[in-house]
Amino acid sequence: MPVQFLYEDEHLKLMAAPASSGLLVITFGDMLASIDGNRFCADTPLATLGLSAMGFVAKTPNWYPADSVRRGIDAASAFLNRYGERVLYGGSMGGYAAIRYSAALKANAVLAFCPQWSIDPDEYSGPPQAYERFFFPALKGMGIAPQHIAGNVFVFHDPKNEIDSYHFQRIAEQNKDIKGIPVHASEHFVTGILAGRNVLSELIEGAQTNDATGLLSTVNRHRRGNPVRRRIVMERAALRHPELVFFLLQKIDDHELTPEFIDTLCARIIQIDLKRGHSGRIKLALRFMSPQGRRLQLDLLHGWLQRTRPRIKKTNPPAGLSHLWKSLKKSNASERPDRERETEAALKTFHNTVLVYRQADAKLVHISVSELSADSPNVCFPVSLEQTPVGWVLVLRGRRQSWFIRWRDDDRIELTDELPGLRGRTWAQPVGNKLTLTRRGLFFCAGPNGEIWPDRDTIKEWETFTPINLRALEQNGNLTPQALAIEKPETFSDGKCTVCLIAKNEGPYLLEWVAWYRLLGFDRIVVYDNDSNDGGSELLARLAQAGVLTHRLWSPSSDESPQISAYRDAFEQVNSEWMFIVDADEFLVLHQHETIHAFLSRFDAQPDVTGIGVNWRFFGDAFLKAGDVRPITQRFVWAGNERHGGHAHLKSFTRVLNLGHTVNMHICDTTGRTVHASGAPLTMSDWGLSEEIEYEVAQVNHYYTKTYPEYQQKRSRGCADLSDDSGLKYDYYHDGAFHQMNLNDTVDLAAATPERSRQLLNEMQKLRDLISKV
Repeated sequence: MPVQFLYEDEHLKLMAAPASSGLLVITFGDMLASIDGNRFCADTPLATLGLSAMGFVAKTPNWYPADSVRRGIDAASAFLNRYGERVLYGGSMGGYAAIRYSAALKANAVLAFCPQWSIDPDEYSGPPQAYERFFFPALKGMGIAPQHIAGNVFVFHDPKNEIDSYHFQRIAEQNKDIKGIPVHASEHFVTGILAGRNVLSELIEGAQTNDATGLLSTVNRHRRGNPVRRRIVMERAALRHPELVFFLLQKIDDHELTPEFIDTLCARIIQIDLKRGHSGRIKLALRFMSPQGRRLQLDLLHGWLQRTRPRIKKTNPPAGLSHLWKSLKKSNASERPDRERETEAALKTFHNTVLVYRQADAKLVHISVSELSADSPNVCFPVSLEQTPVGWVLVLRGRRQSWFIRWRDDDRIELTDELPGLRGRTWAQPVGNKLTLTRRGLFFCAGPNGEIWPDRDTIKEWETFTPINLRALEQNGNLTPQALAIEKPETFSDGKCTVCLIAKNEGPYLLEWVAWYRLLGFDRIVVYDNDSNDGGSELLARLAQAGVLTHRLWSPSSDESPQISAYRDAFEQVNSEWMFIVDADEFLVLHQHETIHAFLSRFDAQPDVTGIGVNWRFFGDAFLKAGDVRPITQRFVWAGNERHGGHAHLKSFTRVLNLGHTVNMHICDTTGRTVHASGAPLTMSDWGLSEEIEYEVAQVNHYYTKTYPEYQQKRSRGCADLSDDSGLKYDYYHDGAFHQMNLNDTVDLAAATPERSRQLLNEMQKLRDLISKV
């Protein structure tokens, strides 16, 4: 049977795939899963097994907020009532949800792989973990408690994984009947190791019969030959038994062993040989590497030997190392000489250590200068900076070229000769004569024992990095803190702030909207055109030809949210310091500043402010029965009372370089603080809803209803946040919502003063004149 869509909101999507079985398997996707049409976790093997299934899919790493799940369960009640036996299934974030909502879903059994107990910083007291960066107020008090648990609960995890073991212990404290099933040598990859139709069938059967012994037997049988576990074993063997790695590389024909993975293994072996001072296995390791991996390794090795050669010549270097130096020197004799390095920078931490790339485990760490300059080889490469068209980024300097540091989605590091995309990039942002390093909106900090923590929401000044002269470091062998005069580059080719809109059949209103934001002084206007057929596309195209805005045609797949997908694309493409995302019926009104530059300049000296929330104010139909040609801002001047609950909704400015994981139409996740337009701290009662409503400095006029005939046209366009496949897209704007939000309590002329109205009409005429010449 086709997949049924049961529920969707800003946090999750709920689908069902009924079959003839009387058993219902309910799955929760993990944080790496993404919305993919009508797909959900384990849907294919469950369909093959002929089992009825229902799947929750999170739109972001949001740990399935309780209110959203509760609404989803309510919407699915008729479907759920068909099944008396229910098994819940999920890994990591999904494993948390499977246990947390087992009672609410009346589960008979639960299969949870590496679940978390809580990521709430006020509840979690275990080893340092990266999950806390995903916490937001709706998850407050999210910890699994006894009343949340029902059925036979089995938790699968690697006992040697410190974080997963902590979470299991906390979960087990809530119910003495919870059973832990050890999956040795699996790290946090238990879900992948135990994936597949046959093992899933055995796991479900064991959970139904409460057979812990049988489940352990199933785990041990399936994990041994699993390619994921084999990778883990090989990673460990590279450090202690390199010969075993070479043997396995020759014998194993496994698609899981990607060139990148083999390059990493061989790089670790090279690290070991250099420490021992011989080069026998280095040549063999290079032979197994991919062409790019070999080129990268030779380039970095040559640079490292050049740096260490003046020092180790004074000692008695091992013959193997001396031979490696000679062979590399000979192989590069015809190449161009080293590039000038006078302006290259290394980065010093507040520990008086240097940020380096450690080849052994492909990590960023920080080490003392004595370690970097030691006579005994230590294959660590100082991290440098390079200015690119998009700003300063982290690189390693080889003999011939720069190698960019790219972060993969699984938080591992790769070296590449291509500039990484936004999500894989590490940014260096000058703050006075120091630098902050950020990735995906989170700050880097040098922790104890050489660790680098790349997941700090905020940092203090002493946690920044200081640029030092790399040439002085290489020549003198010690740290001479001669800070480079790195001026803040012109990183923002799109100026101070971009305003971004997605529009579908908003033709009659676009000219006013563009004129309004031009008058506010936005440096760039980007409009995503979602299949308009009312003349709006033609108008936008002519405005783009006239250089007024950027017009992007946007036709996402039927399973994607047009709005969120457009905003994600905008954050990838736009190169301004700030971005403001709004709808065509939303008009920013500044009460104390003439332009957006004046408004934002107040935060220039506050780099920790990375988000600014501005409250909505709903405007009603002003008792008009039909539309007319006047601008929206002049027709509708009746608004709701300031304290109306709907006005808690926010629209936000986001520092583009500090964007976090969550992109939302109301407010985006960022690395630092989010404040009100006044600069006052902003706290949210739920995502996108402020606890306090503030209009002192700015507000967003939301012309939600306009007149009833215009509202009916809005309804025909559907809700931009919802995908076409959701089944709810065209029911979102119903008559009840019109009557509820048609607020005409008081007059608000902030957007319709005589001077503003005159300027707006003049700007609209200028735009007409411009496009008439195109």
